[in-house]
Amino acid sequence: MEETGKSQIYVDEDEIDLYELCLVVKKRFKLILAIFIIAVLSTGVISSIMTPVYRSSFIVRVPTVSANSNEQIISIAETEKIINELRKLIEDGRTKDLSEKLGINENKIDELTSLTVEVPRNEKNFVEITADVYKPLLVNDLEKGILDYLNKNRYVKERVSLRRESLIRLKQDIQAKINEIEGLRDFVIGQIKKGKVKDLGFNPIDLDNAVINLKQRLNNIKNDIQLLRGFEVVIEPAIPQKPVKPKKLLNVAIAGITSLFFGIFLAFLMEWIEKNKRVGVRRDSSAEASE
Repeated sequence: MEETGKSQIYVDEDEIDLYELCLVVKKRFKLILAIFIIAVLSTGVISSIMTPVYRSSFIVRVPTVSANSNEQIISIAETEKIINELRKLIEDGRTKDLSEKLGINENKIDELTSLTVEVPRNEKNFVEITADVYKPLLVNDLEKGILDYLNKNRYVKERVSLRRESLIRLKQDIQAKINEIEGLRDFVIGQIKKGKVKDLGFNPIDLDNAVINLKQRLNNIKNDIQLLRGFEVVIEPAIPQKPVKPKKLLNVAIAGITSLFFGIFLAFLMEWIEKNKRVGVRRDSSAEASE
């Protein structure tokens, strides 16, 4: 029974008295309120004087071997690596090098704060380039500068040039084959009209069908040559109207909630210190009285 009573006493001492907590909060209410007001006002002022950051993005199509093919001349990974070289220049603060690579005035390029590249969902031949800037109109210069930078890359130029040469050779081979088949067809038809050939062993119409198929393939190759222009912007960047940073309301809300927790914590800490001091004083008084 005694052990049960002792354990009951210990449990009672460990229980949290909500009424006492409310009393502590009420007692230190001015301190909590002061911390809350200072945090909210200071965060609001800082957010208001911060330079707004605007965000815009555009989508670029990587070069492919043909208009109807997903086989890439320059892979998505290679494209991301080229763009990330620019991002590294921004992070290192090398604005002069960045200005030279993009062909943008150095004073303007200072307004660029970050550059990211990612692959849109469910897309294979496109990359999305996102830029954070201090001045919204800079996104137009960035679009042109980045596109030129991609297409002027030595590796990209070589790969596109090799593909173009390959298509031109293929076009010439097909054209030669068409000429050869048409010549054979005309010769056979001429021989038939003269009565010199009676049994060909094949249908001359097959030659016409072969020519038609080759001409269709030739037209496709000509289209591929015309469309082979390296990287292309398929979705232009929009001029941002509203900044993405700083998020004033969110910052103020976070500051308010954080300051409330801190203020309450500080109130209980001060109350705990005050209680310990009172207990210490009582013990000293008791000790003096016993002496």
